[in-house]
Amino acid sequence: MTVPLALIKSYPSARTVPLPPADPLPAVLGETLIGRRSRREYADIGLTLGQLSTILRYSVGVTGYAAAYNLSELPLRAFPSHGGLQAPEIYIAVRAVEGLPAAIYHYHAHRHVLECLKLGEHGSQLRALTFEEEHVERAAAVLVVTGCYDRLRWKYGERSYRFMCMDVGFFGQNLYLVTDALGLGGCAMSGFAQDGVEELVGVDGKSEIALMLFTLGVRA
Repeated sequence: MTVPLALIKSYPSARTVPLPPADPLPAVLGETLIGRRSRREYADIGLTLGQLSTILRYSVGVTGYAAAYNLSELPLRAFPSHGGLQAPEIYIAVRAVEGLPAAIYHYHAHRHVLECLKLGEHGSQLRALTFEEEHVERAAAVLVVTGCYDRLRWKYGERSYRFMCMDVGFFGQNLYLVTDALGLGGCAMSGFAQDGVEELVGVDGKSEIALMLFTLGVRA
């Protein structure tokens, strides 16, 4: 059996921004699990590029390789996924990250780089798409998490949508734990105008579907 689709999306013509190596996580897992909360109050301070790199690396990054699906090096990720097929993709609407222009980026996990898709600050647009949730506009960055339905459908058929949503949930918990371990604030959101968010990041809403937003910022 061979995977018919790429497991990590790529934008070859996009300008890329290399991310620095991830920092070690300073917190003990048990303490992080007990202290984990959704945090919506953010200071007017940007994230560092190192903080964003660490969040992405430990929550959704490539952590190894294995032989599977007739591939000698199938990427393994920091989150579990059905069949190892890695449905989630990550886009980041950056407002205030040191060294990064405000823009929409795509995270290329295999290369650990950001691919710049659309310059400009999109906080007010995202606030409108989340029905006027103020903390969305104050966040230093907003992650848009999509699910690539076709990565699962060829193998799992009608069960694929449920499996895709579960995979995004696994990744979402990683986001919470890494963000809290760094002493930062984050909040997952499912209430948003799906078609508008999909248009913002340039996905079709059929083969790739917007499933979750996650706001990031320095705790107030």
